[in-house]
Amino acid sequence: MLGYNVRVNSVHPGVVASPMMDGILASYSADSGQSVEDLKAGILQSCLIKRFATPEEVAAATVYLASDAAAYLNGAEQLVDGGYLTT
Repeated sequence: MLGYNVRVNSVHPGVVASPMMDGILASYSADSGQSVEDLKAGILQSCLIKRFATPEEVAAATVYLASDAAAYLNGAEQLVDGGYLTT
């Protein structure tokens, strides 16, 4: 925001290992009849790193964007998605 010394950046996490994700997977499992393990495997097929992110990894990206180390970044979109492929 010009004139106010405010930078605007964003963090875009992919799939994060969390109680919320556990609940989502359990719900999809109940609806689809697929096991939670099969659902996870399907998600990870599209992720280059082959695992879910940790909350700490998302937090680290957020801390970086808010730090002086990123003082010259503005309008940045930080993907924290392990190389998730959307195609």
